[in-house]
Amino acid sequence: PYLIMLFGVTLTMIGTLYVRNNFCQSQKLAEAANRLSEKNKTMNRQVQETERLYRVLQKSEREYKNVINSVSDILFELNEAGEILFLNQSWERVTEIDKRQVQSVPLIEFLDAAQHPALEEAMDEIRRGIRKKFEILTRLKTADQDWRTVELKINAADSKPGEEDGAKMVGTITDIEDQTRANRALSEAEKKYQTIVENAAGGIYQLGMDGRLVSANPALAHILGYETPNQLIDGLENMSAIYLDANDRNRYERELLDVGFIRGLETRIRRADGQVIWVSENARAVKDANGEIAYFEGSIEDITQRKNAEMALREAKIQSDLSSRAKSEFLANMSHELRTPLNAIIGFSEIIKSEAMGPLGQPAYSEYAGEIYG
Repeated sequence: PYLIMLFGVTLTMIGTLYVRNNFCQSQKLAEAANRLSEKNKTMNRQVQETERLYRVLQKSEREYKNVINSVSDILFELNEAGEILFLNQSWERVTEIDKRQVQSVPLIEFLDAAQHPALEEAMDEIRRGIRKKFEILTRLKTADQDWRTVELKINAADSKPGEEDGAKMVGTITDIEDQTRANRALSEAEKKYQTIVENAAGGIYQLGMDGRLVSANPALAHILGYETPNQLIDGLENMSAIYLDANDRNRYERELLDVGFIRGLETRIRRADGQVIWVSENARAVKDANGEIAYFEGSIEDITQRKNAEMALREAKIQSDLSSRAKSEFLANMSHELRTPLNAIIGFSEIIKSEAMGPLGQPAYSEYAGEIYG
């Protein structure tokens, strides 16, 4: 019985240990399964986050490319040898050359050959770290072998750790051909305008609100008795001083302020040498962006000869009228003085012709008296 009991206890202990062992293994398997499940969830979350970040990165890259391609300037990246690594879309817009065709082509080949030495020296200094950037005004070749004026800027690119491509360079090319043409056209127009002003027969000026001359052409200086425009501007403190009639000057200022212009103002002015001359003046008020009068500009023409001719003609007319009146008065007086004896002669000739006092001795007398009467 003792052995049987011991055997039973042993079996019981073995069963208990087996059950406990199986339970522990099941518990461990469950815990491992839970851990695997959590890891799977974590990995799924990481995969989803990676996919989200990838989509965000793709979207950012597209937006970045859109921004880069929307820039009007040409953006470029060069390797250490100066060969093209990257170009934005503006390259094709400006040059009409497919940017894929110029990959790994030295950028300098598309620039003005006259400036190659300066460009090569600058790029070499950028590669060696002597300088960080370089700017130059040059010309860029296009697909039709034409040239456009551009502003070229090259900068040393910040290298990243582990890069093996050597010192890169980045920069911009700004197309200023249209601006350059506009500036040339403006310069030519200014030269033509200046030539016209300088050679104009009439005086042309700009007058500040304080009454001082801002600018004047040589003709105005000559009209006002000065040798050069600078002498006129420096020597005349206020244009009001040259007018003899203050009312004319007041009219000039009043109409410019109220109406904005004045036409054909004829007045007398005093030159620097004291001589008084007649002038005809036109002027207008020039306003700024705010609608306020900034200055006056106008022209002065010397009309002294015309005025003198008009006055001489007027004087001649007066003299002619006086002469005509004197002639009329003379003829009236002469007519009166002659009429009295003529009346007597006519009366007596009528008496003789009619033989009122008796017959005439000679028939010829009657004929003569008829001619006198008739």
